Amino acid sequence: MSGDSLVAALAAFRHAGTAQSERKVLEELATSELIFPADERGRQERGIRLAFTKDQYGRHVLPGFTDEQHLSEWLPGGGPYAKAQAAGFLPAVLAGPFAGLALNPGSEASAFVDRRALELLAAGKTTVLSGDSSQPGLVQRWVPAPS
Repeated sequence: MSGDSLVAALAAFRHAGTAQSERKVLEELATSELIFPADERGRQERGIRLAFTKDQYGRHVLPGFTDEQHLSEWLPGGGPYAKAQAAGFLPAVLAGPFAGLALNPGSEASAFVDRRALELLAAGKTTVLSGDSSQPGLVQRWVPAPS
């Protein structure tokens, strides 16, 4: 299952945080199906309005989950959600006001995928940008907004 592969890639990234582990997260994300919590149910023709969270800088971030177990850790009471393949969720994330994607926020297997990385994936690339060490990585440790 691609969700298991992505969880393994996230765990490796959390452990090592290398360019190789970052690239593996992006490769797995490019072929994964994710679960997105819905903020509210819309009428059938309007679709679902996705929930969002904020990172430590106060930016809007879309939370995405590899499986229902990780979703329930973040949203213990449950609620409506949508599933989408990478080809479906990348355009939606990029069309919104999101700084990036938080994968499995609230769990050990979590990471933040910067908007720049999502743009690369949407263009069919999984390579990591190099050369500018002043820029944060495309995949970073997830840090939520302070409570």
